[in-house]
Amino acid sequence: MKDKVSIIMPAYNAAGRIEKSIRKIEQQSYTNFELIIVNDGSKDTTEEVCRLLAEEYSNIKLISQENAGPGKAREKGVQFATGDIIAFVDSDDYLAEGALQVLVSKMEETNADILQFGYKMVNNNGDIISDHLMSECTFESRRDAYQYFITQKNSTNFLWNKVYKYTLFHSIEWPGIYYSEDYAVLAQLYGKTEKAVTIKDKLYYYVQHPESAVNRPFSRRKLDQITAAKYVIKYTRRNFAKYLPEALYYLATRAARLADEVMYSDLAEKKQIYNDLIRVFNMSYSEMRLLLKKQRRKIDIDKTTKAFAISPRISRLLKRLC
Repeated sequence: MKDKVSIIMPAYNAAGRIEKSIRKIEQQSYTNFELIIVNDGSKDTTEEVCRLLAEEYSNIKLISQENAGPGKAREKGVQFATGDIIAFVDSDDYLAEGALQVLVSKMEETNADILQFGYKMVNNNGDIISDHLMSECTFESRRDAYQYFITQKNSTNFLWNKVYKYTLFHSIEWPGIYYSEDYAVLAQLYGKTEKAVTIKDKLYYYVQHPESAVNRPFSRRKLDQITAAKYVIKYTRRNFAKYLPEALYYLATRAARLADEVMYSDLAEKKQIYNDLIRVFNMSYSEMRLLLKKQRRKIDIDKTTKAFAISPRISRLLKRLC
């Protein structure tokens, strides 16, 4: 029998959207899969909707927990998985027709530990906002796979546009944060993989709506991005020290972006948060430059980050003008 796929879906207050996502999965031509839905303490009727669908489809497992964030929900799902391959689908997104068949076939054909694929960003009506086509490539060592991930040139920080061998998740640490936990988990997964493959097929629909996390105003939870970036720096320093400048650069870009966001927020403590982020930026950017000088190499630094290093105010002005 073909490999079994465990699809893990975290769900929080998704009653109005989750049925479409589930039915798109159940309509897949490849049928050897289980769908593990983790209701993360929803306050609406998400659990009831999922329970009715679980009665309709025997391959659905419904798990409920107190609200702990999408990362902990995914971790719980992995713990209950019985498949050979792990996949993630968010409760407001959906798979393309025939996606599972393509992914399982490619996993078998390439013997990849991680298989990354393209996606389409769409609105609530399914209208395409943008296409995200990945360039096909293969890396066959832990070092090369990690370099591929950490440079962020043809890879994403999303768990959902990849499938994984189940065994990769042994001993993976889930930091337990709300934002950017994908980045911290993916660093560990790529750090363990012996073969990472990317295909150009666009097999996932990433739905943008007003309630999406990326569209929410600044909150303290967004500082989890800094926590995740610091986690990856620690992991990289311990396991792949050559690529520490790339990890430091990522932290600097997050700090700069969040510093801009917080200045336009209504938080009473925004000045303190802003100053803390400036310190994070300065420390990470300085260490990055020092390490690159010692290693006698360069990395691509975007114009916005360069401008921020000169003057955060000038950087904000340039963004507004553009």
